[in-house]
Amino acid sequence: MNTRPPTRRRLTAGLLAAALLITPLAGCGGGVDSGGTGIIASGPISGLGSIFVNDVRFDDDSAEIRDEQGALLTKDQLKLGMTVIVEGGTLDTSSTQATSTAQVIRVVSDLVGPVGTVDAAGGSFTVLGQTVLVGARTLFDGSLTGGFAALVPGMTVQVYSQYDPLTRQYAATRVEQLPDAAFYKIRGVVAARDPQAPSLTLGSEVIGVGGVAGSAVPPVDIGDFLSVRLLAENGQLAATSVRTADLMLSDHAVARVEGTVTEILSPRSFKVNGIAVDAAAAHFDGDESKVVLGARVGVLGSTQAGTLVAARVIVHDDSVPAIASFALVGAVQELDAAARSFRIRNTPVVFDDSTTFSGGLAADLANGRRASVAGVPSLDGTRIVATQVTFAAP
Repeated sequence: MNTRPPTRRRLTAGLLAAALLITPLAGCGGGVDSGGTGIIASGPISGLGSIFVNDVRFDDDSAEIRDEQGALLTKDQLKLGMTVIVEGGTLDTSSTQATSTAQVIRVVSDLVGPVGTVDAAGGSFTVLGQTVLVGARTLFDGSLTGGFAALVPGMTVQVYSQYDPLTRQYAATRVEQLPDAAFYKIRGVVAARDPQAPSLTLGSEVIGVGGVAGSAVPPVDIGDFLSVRLLAENGQLAATSVRTADLMLSDHAVARVEGTVTEILSPRSFKVNGIAVDAAAAHFDGDESKVVLGARVGVLGSTQAGTLVAARVIVHDDSVPAIASFALVGAVQELDAAARSFRIRNTPVVFDDSTTFSGGLAADLANGRRASVAGVPSLDGTRIVATQVTFAAP
């Protein structure tokens, strides 16, 4: 059985070197940003050792980290592939790697609930009636031994993803087992509503909202992007809270957002992951006509009065298979030389004969020694396969 669809491509060492020094996106200027209100970035975590989000390395040592419900988290709970919103200080682009200091980090998942069906051949599974796609960007928590193959109906999982409102599918960036979930959750688009029941339909799932106080339910129309918290009662899903999933960002001199277009308001006005974007004066990299529902884009600009005023919009071509690369920086832990494995920032790493070492050899790996790793997910998505290891200077 194919346990890791679709095919994952290995990067060359030359390409992977870029993951160690993730280059700042062009068009934002050089030097230190002087806007005075810092940076906000939204997207999946692509590196740890500080955290890397949208080509920026954020020092997370003093950051306040919270989940969507406001519960405090530690930086050790941040994992590759998690979707976050980072508010930081001044953006410094004076060196190859753009940097900032994270002040607030918010972790936002899309689905929490039991696995319904698993389609091994198609590389997908369902959670609460929502279809989740597994691909080259998907990482699995180590508790899911074998990754995709470990998923079974009834298992409660948490899914971080890029949501496509056109197909109403979730392209998973990280999947974790969550056996002690206090509630279930869906972030998605309203497909139907029944004021008499009363109920909402998200994907194929009908959710009763009669138990939510009327004043706590925002006005809802078909096509609205919502975050619904719910419980299972007598075989039915009942909402305990309903709120808009659209995000109102505070003002920042620099904003970088990576995600999918969740709503089209006009040709140059749209939403990305629920964030309003004004692209009236933006430069488009790629085919502007492909900015449609579900398109994957990167947006650079600034935020004003809750809107991201875009200077640049990068339109990604998903017809070309994406190369997933990740970076880890920190002290080597749990080294097993025989198994050719170790951990950095509690992330499992393996290496092989094709791994390139800089500043030392494989034999120089030792617990406590600091190193940078660039790599790609293993075939089952539970580990990072190092393509390059760079030792820090003694």
